[in-house]
Parts: sequence; C-alpha cells; structure tokens
Amino acid sequence: MKVKSISIAGVKNEVIRYSEETDDDSGAVIIYCVVKVPEADRLKMKEAIGDNKYFTVLPSAIRKSPLTMRLGSVVWSQHEGYIKRNIVLVENKFDLADIINTKALPFVDLIDLSLSNVQRELAKNISYINCLESILVRKGIVTETEIAKIKNAVEREHEQEYRRFSIVDDAEKYK
Repeated sequence: MKVKSISIAGVKNEVIRYSEETDDDSGAVIIYCVVKVPEADRLKMKEAIGDNKYFTVLPSAIRKSPLTMRLGSVVWSQHEGYIKRNIVLVENKFDLADIINTKALPFVDLIDLSLSNVQRELAKNISYINCLESILVRKGIVTETEIAKIKNAVEREHEQEYRRFSIVDDAEKYK
C-alpha cells in the first residue's frame, strides 16, 4: 500500500516506507514505517505527544478515522537537513487485550530477567552517586547549591544523551 504521509499526534510526517499488520490475538493494528522529517521539525512530534502514552495516528489514503496508538520502538538517523525515523506504532487494543500470546511467553521471562538486571545495576549507580554527593559535600569540595545546579542541568540535558541509544547510520536500512 502506498502511503505518502502519516499524521502522528497531529504532526504530518513524509513516509519513505510503510506497512501494517493486524495482531491475530488482539486485533490491534501495528504500523511499521520510516518517515523523513526536516531537522527544524525534529521536536514537533515529541512535543505533540508530550507525556501521553497514547495519541492519534492517521495514515493518509488508508483510513478515514484515526487510530489510538503508542510508540513501540523508534530508531533514527541524522542526515543533511533532515532526520529519518524508523517507527513501530502499536494500537491501544494490543495493550487492552486480555489474551496473552503463548508463543511470546519464553521471551517475556527473558525480558523480565534482563529488565531486572538493568534495574539492579541502575539502583547501584543511584546509590553510588548519592553516597559520592554526600562525601563531596561533607569534605567541602562542592556545596549543596552546586549539587542542586548539577541535578538541574542533568534534568535539562539527559534527553539528549538518551536519544543516542536509538541512533543508527540510516534508519531506512534498519529492520
């Protein structure tokens, strides 16, 4: 099917590649697409989605009414004047379904174990940083005010670092 654009949270995106399927168990639509966005518009979709888990998606020339969807995964690549995003969009029916796909169960345990290990290491790092802060303040190397400034800077800047986890050479080539 030929889709030229897709509106995600009200933001129009030029489509490079588009396909969709319907999940057998939940009946949910899952969209796989690669979109091209001008660099100047990079933040528009993020701002439009905000803190919402679900938002409206309307692929042009495919549907007359929007779907309520969430992001499944996103990788992106930067190019001269634009970025490409390889996006998986999942309809909310998938999350609301009471049916568990038994074929995926072995992977659920693996994902839970992996997440548990990441959470454990994250907790260690948070504890380490808190202890280090206390020692630095107690020894007079930094002040509580400086610690607060550092934490504010981290809140402002961590999103940029987080984005680096999903960058690839060319999102269009990513599968």
